[in-house]
Order: sequence, then C-alpha cells, then structure tokens
Amino acid sequence: MNYYKIVQGILDIGEGMLRSGAENFRLEDSFYRMCRSYGFVKSDVFVIPSNIQVTVETPEGEIITQIRYIEMTSPHYDKLDQLNNLSRYVCANTPKQAEIHERYEKIAKSKVLAFPLMVLAQIVSGTSFAIFFGGGRNDAIVAVFASAAMALTGYWIGKQEKNPMIYNLVLAFVTEMVILLAEKMGIAIHSDRIMIGIVMVLISTLGVINGLRDVVQRN
Repeated sequence: MNYYKIVQGILDIGEGMLRSGAENFRLEDSFYRMCRSYGFVKSDVFVIPSNIQVTVETPEGEIITQIRYIEMTSPHYDKLDQLNNLSRYVCANTPKQAEIHERYEKIAKSKVLAFPLMVLAQIVSGTSFAIFFGGGRNDAIVAVFASAAMALTGYWIGKQEKNPMIYNLVLAFVTEMVILLAEKMGIAIHSDRIMIGIVMVLISTLGVINGLRDVVQRN
C-alpha cells in the first residue's frame, strides 16, 4: 500500500470539506477516523481555516507529514454532505488511493447552484428581511433592486477579489448607494429598515457561531 498516496487522498477529502464549510473539530475527527481505518500506528492532525497538517506513523515505523494550504472557503453544504459520506465510506471500506481520487473528483466536479437561482435566492432573502424589519411596499421594491445589485456585483467581484473583507465592503457600498439613491428619488420610505434587511444577507450566522466555538475550543 502506498501510504503517501493514501495520506494525500485523505487530505484531498479534508481540503474539500474545509473549503465547503466544515467545522475544524469535526474535520479533525474525520481525519483521525480515516487514519485509524488504514492502520496507522499514530496520527496527529492540526486544522485551521487556512491550513491542514497531518503527520502519521505507518505500521512499518515510517513517519509521513503532509501540509495543505487553503486559500479560500465558501460554504457549499450539499458538497460537504457528499464529502462527509465519502469519509465514512473510506473508514468502512479502506479503498485504494485510485478509488479515493476517483470518488473525490466526481464530488469536486459536481455543479453548484445555477447563477439565476442564486440571484433569486438573494433577492428573496434581502426583500423578506426588509419587510420583516418593518419595511413597506415601496421599501420592498427598493430591496428587490438593491438585492439584485448586490448579487450581480458579488458575481463579478468574486472573480477578482479573494479577500472576504474587501468583497463584503464592496457589496455593502454598492447596495447602500442603490438604497440612498432610491431615498433621494423619494421611492424608499424607510431606508434604514431596507439596509438592515439587506445586510442580513451578508452576515454568515453559521460562520460567526462556528468561529466563536473555535475560539472557545482553542481552535
């Protein structure tokens, strides 16, 4: 058995899970389970959102260390679910590296949501939150256009900028400009409520909670 390739295959799965929004401690647990299934005498795993480090000791006493840098993550929970199922399959069947790679590539190449559907989801979310926070009919109309502007800008800027802070600042700026322009034209009645509703789309509640838990757990 080529243990180097096995570790590489396990790292591929872990990288895909982390990129898709996996929590640090759950990913570490998946790594330990997969490593044990292949009979490694000892395994040490370190995971943070930008880096994965794995060191294992083979039954023959050889030490293998591999490190993977994660440039950017973007939640994709359907893909995460598939990769989690793959990690369970690896634990149960200990397939060869070629099979791990084949199954991983099939998941990695799976399509994300169609762009029109993603735009529609952002429009519905932003408009719904604006109404929820007390916006009226005119405010809902403005929220539709502001959400659409945010979605279209996000699609364009996402290809140019990988820094999430800059990405969100640009989206917030463009969206606020649309809302303020609508207010100047007399269309928006409660611009503050529209702003609060639209900004909810930019806030990853799950990401914030996971980040707090990582801090508490010293991850």
